[in-house]
Amino acid sequence: MRFAGFVIALAAFAVAPACGKSSCEKYADMEVKCGNYPESEKEITHDLAQGFCMAADSDDDPAAKEMAAHFKAEADCAKKTSDCAEYKACTDAIR
Repeated sequence: MRFAGFVIALAAFAVAPACGKSSCEKYADMEVKCGNYPESEKEITHDLAQGFCMAADSDDDPAAKEMAAHFKAEADCAKKTSDCAEYKACTDAIR
């Protein structure tokens, strides 16, 4: 009986959809992928892009409110695209 429960749980886990990345994670990924940053700056660029995006989603940071619309728009571009040329065209259109 215990084995059957284990098999059922394992099967349910295998069928469950994988969690996707948040829009801020996707935005940070696209910034690094498409930004032509030196290897030594990619990690900090990723962290900063994701942090700014997350702050823009938060009402807790008044300093972020000024840039919130900008980061949200760029995050939307990252969510809609996977190609750097498309991403750049989208972000250039909001500037």
